[in-house]
Amino acid sequence: MNSPKPVANGSIVRWLALPALAVAALSTVAVVRHNAPGAAPALSAARSATLSPLLVSTGVMVTTRSYDLGRTGWNRNEVVLAPTTVSPTTFHKVAEIRVGGKIEASPLYVARATTPAGKRDLLIVAISNNTVKAFDAASNAQVWSRSLGTPVNELAFKGALYSWGITATPVIDPDTGIVYVVRAADENHNKVYRLFGLRLADGTDAVASQAVDGFSVRRSDSKFFDNGAQIIRTALALWHNTSGEKAVIFGASGGEGAGGASGWVIAYNVARLAAGGNVTPAVWCSTPNGGGGGLWMASQGVAVDETDPGRDIYVATGNGPYAQQFGADNLSESVVRLHYDPAANTLNDVDWFTPFKDDDEQHDRNHKDQDLGAAGVLLIPNSRSVLAGGKEGIFYNVDRANMGKLSHLSLLQPEFVATFTPSAGSDYLAHPSRSTTTDGVDGAQGDGRTFLPHPADGGRTRHVHGSPIYFENATQRIVYVMGENSALRAFSYDGTKLDPTPLAQSSPATAASGTTAPPGAMPGGFLSVSSADDAGKNGIVWALSPRKSLWRDPVATAIPGQSILRAFKAVPNPDGTIGELWNSELDLHDAVGSASKFQPPLVANGKVYVVTYDNKVVVYGLTPPRQTARAAQRTMILVKAHTEPGQDMFIRGGIDHTFGNTHGRNCPTTDAPGPEDPRYYNCAVRIEHRNTLNYGAQHEPYPLTNRWQVNDAYLDWYGAEELQVYERLNASSQGQGRASGTPLDWTTNQTSNANAVVRNGFGFSKENQDNALGDDYWMLDVDMDCESAVAINGDAWFEFKSFISNVADGWEPAVNQSDRPYLSDNHFGKCGKINIFERGNSTVRYRDFDTINQCSSPNVELRCDGGHAQICRLVSGARVWQDAQDCVASHQLCQVSTGRCCTATNGPNTNANCF
Repeated sequence: MNSPKPVANGSIVRWLALPALAVAALSTVAVVRHNAPGAAPALSAARSATLSPLLVSTGVMVTTRSYDLGRTGWNRNEVVLAPTTVSPTTFHKVAEIRVGGKIEASPLYVARATTPAGKRDLLIVAISNNTVKAFDAASNAQVWSRSLGTPVNELAFKGALYSWGITATPVIDPDTGIVYVVRAADENHNKVYRLFGLRLADGTDAVASQAVDGFSVRRSDSKFFDNGAQIIRTALALWHNTSGEKAVIFGASGGEGAGGASGWVIAYNVARLAAGGNVTPAVWCSTPNGGGGGLWMASQGVAVDETDPGRDIYVATGNGPYAQQFGADNLSESVVRLHYDPAANTLNDVDWFTPFKDDDEQHDRNHKDQDLGAAGVLLIPNSRSVLAGGKEGIFYNVDRANMGKLSHLSLLQPEFVATFTPSAGSDYLAHPSRSTTTDGVDGAQGDGRTFLPHPADGGRTRHVHGSPIYFENATQRIVYVMGENSALRAFSYDGTKLDPTPLAQSSPATAASGTTAPPGAMPGGFLSVSSADDAGKNGIVWALSPRKSLWRDPVATAIPGQSILRAFKAVPNPDGTIGELWNSELDLHDAVGSASKFQPPLVANGKVYVVTYDNKVVVYGLTPPRQTARAAQRTMILVKAHTEPGQDMFIRGGIDHTFGNTHGRNCPTTDAPGPEDPRYYNCAVRIEHRNTLNYGAQHEPYPLTNRWQVNDAYLDWYGAEELQVYERLNASSQGQGRASGTPLDWTTNQTSNANAVVRNGFGFSKENQDNALGDDYWMLDVDMDCESAVAINGDAWFEFKSFISNVADGWEPAVNQSDRPYLSDNHFGKCGKINIFERGNSTVRYRDFDTINQCSSPNVELRCDGGHAQICRLVSGARVWQDAQDCVASHQLCQVSTGRCCTATNGPNTNANCF
């Protein structure tokens, strides 16, 4: 049998590889129609009587984000997926559609679209690299692709996490088959936004493109769109009235306060676009006499009241000034009603509600980021309610007929806390401008805002970014919300008011960002709800949220984290719980990856589409019954090897490719298969790093191997995985190269060692001390999916070899392990064990994890457990962790590098001194 052999690939050493099982895509079709809120959608007559994957296509479509212009998030015509069929055995990942770039926009779906190749059910994907692609929803094959120019590297105060190109969801005109999309690109060394109208059939231009810039977007008083300082993230909307007039409408943001670029709403008359030439849009500026007031709305589009003869428009604005000034109103932190007049080509505010003002009168220096515009607005069907809520975690039920401006008395009901349960004695509503779920350090301002945990809400932020969604059945009308660090909550609606006490909520284990330590993590859950009809039959709530966030990046802006997709029963249980049907971590092959930060799952015709930062769309659907249930167990590798400063150890491994192919793994036989090969990880072993506490130099945004661990999801034979691209940084913030495989950390058992920090992680290690190993043992500490290893005689086996960087010949020589379960010259380890090796030596020791002693050094060893600083104590003969201080209670953070409570100070990076 062959062992994996290193092969040269340019200057990179690769290993023969080993991938995951391919999955077949089902051919199903979307059934969502563009409808007025509250109106019963026309149901397709072509329905499947069974759950066969061979369904008949219909001509209905998803043409706008959130399914309708009321932004309900409700697909009322999902006839395939039901609570009885979405289960751990019957619902799985069925495809991954590779798109060649990160995705910031929601996908759209058009059934029975006419293309040069005939009728196709099309999935439309807009990519941040300024490419729009159409895929056949049945086969996932690309139908057409259109590039719209070179994206820019940086916009406004948003850094170059990746190129900025298309960051707003397009909209489709179903009458004309035109896809409208806005992108940012370099044009003659200028950063220019441009509106395109593409033919749905083939991606070619249907109308002349329009520059969205300071020349076209301006007020008569010379206030203008600030090129290069504006960000367009809000989804495009197709406004229309009973006369057949249409407009493409979207919002723009600028800075976070009065000194930044202003917010805008921009409306292009469709008839004028069709006529050609340069079109002047109708515009509204949120702060004509200031800055800020941006249209963020977590990438949701403007809401349009289609029951209103005037088809008025509703938006929520962000941080900035407020002043009512007779036609030049500054309307930051407001829910605003706008009227568009296509004949006069004007867009004017007609009413608004402002719960607080960003000034010293209503805000002290510690509460400058309430950001009502952090989430979109919801127009509840068949009602006067427009629902809004932002970073406060408070909901405002605003009366569309009388919004009240600064008066809270005009609300349909008093405001209420929506994303967490307030503690007794804390009046969050007495001062709405100060009801944020975190307290700031005295004097904190601007980008140096420091967030400290508030004990009343468990120390975690409960901002609303993903907008609320709406669902009803014969007996209930329900609004769902899933804030930051919060579970899914359901609120009952009686036609006018919401009951401020939740009707039901999901298990705490389902909370967005999981167990991320205080002050928690962004951005919360993003929701869709589906049912078979407008009576709510077979209702399912789909929630997409972070699994957890990396401890140095709670807002998930520097490095995207891993996501989880969940399905819940839309009808709450009688006991006040919301039942979970399925989630993407139950099966080995269903993991989402890093989902796009603000986009909810798209449910269309028996499939659920998740767009990602992993350069692909992940597709879920019904399958024949199967399940590869996860059996993740903590697994540790310790390898003795002396290294010099500047050298690091990596391992590569999995299952021998020849052994795998003779035992049903279907592994690639080429030396270096491309990651798009569906077999790429069939002979790899899935892992998730546990050791995130290794502490490095202060200049590193992520200490030591943490950056190398990001997106390292497999023990495989290929070196750095496709998305394992983050590099360690030196003192000058220069990259030190990509990982050469799965990174390990140096450990010792000596608390007196100059390189040791007395806690788990880099330096001192309990497992090292328990086994009296000493210096120079390199450690991998992971949760390993044992079912992806090889089960032989009751053990789950995996192989590996080590590699030391910055040395002439870094590869470990062949070994001949006496207990190897099959022929191979690699080390063999057992899943669920502590595996102890010496580099280049064939010996091995296996140990069980200590289930009695939690720590090693009484009265010395320190750690953080969430917001609690803990110390090791000897109790009844066992070494256990005990709380030394509740950091949240003292309005502090727990500093993982020291295991002590830490008071954050202001600076360019929020809470940076407590990392």
